[in-house]
Amino acid sequence: MKLDKERFGPWALVTGASSGIGKEFARQIAASGINIVLVARREDLLKEVGVEFSKRFGVEHRVIVLDVSREDFIGQLASATADQASRTRRDFRCQHWRRQGRCRDRQ
Repeated sequence: MKLDKERFGPWALVTGASSGIGKEFARQIAASGINIVLVARREDLLKEVGVEFSKRFGVEHRVIVLDVSREDFIGQLASATADQASRTRRDFRCQHWRRQGRCRDRQ
């Protein structure tokens, strides 16, 4: 699946990006030439994913270590991405895959 960089912008934010569905979303986004902001709890895995996809697909990556189950998650994420907010048009959210049985793709 190739995403249209012109339509979706130069950056995408992916939660749950250290493994599973979130990691696969990040891979597909990076393969489309879109830079990735990777969000999850496990910093070591996020760094590995970021470096791997940057080398493999020639994209930039940014790692943000956050627990999306915390009540203050949105505020923390907003603070961590404030400098990038205008460049990130797409938010691929996968952290609730097991609980809700699906991922949500929102603009």
